Amino acid sequence: KDFNGKCYISSGLNPSFDTFDCQLHEFHTESNKLIGNLSWRIRTPDGGFFTRSAMQRFVQDSIHPGILYNHDNEYLHYKDDWYILSSKIQNEPDDYVFVYY
Repeated sequence: KDFNGKCYISSGLNPSFDTFDCQLHEFHTESNKLIGNLSWRIRTPDGGFFTRSAMQRFVQDSIHPGILYNHDNEYLHYKDDWYILSSKIQNEPDDYVFVYY
């Protein structure tokens, strides 16, 4: 329930996805799932861009609550499992969630 808000990605390690300009991932919880609304821009050869978006639904592992499963997405056809390595959520400016995926 505490994983709500925006995450901007400016640089990542996956050249097929993480390097798009202006990525915005907005998260909220819904029916015991973490919902990610993803938006990103793809540059065109003429200097413009077009925007793409997708929705991810993460389900928490019932035994290991630090694992979130995301399979069978409509637009993004891959498994995107998240492993929460560390977090501090106390409604403070220095709150964080450190995720390995």
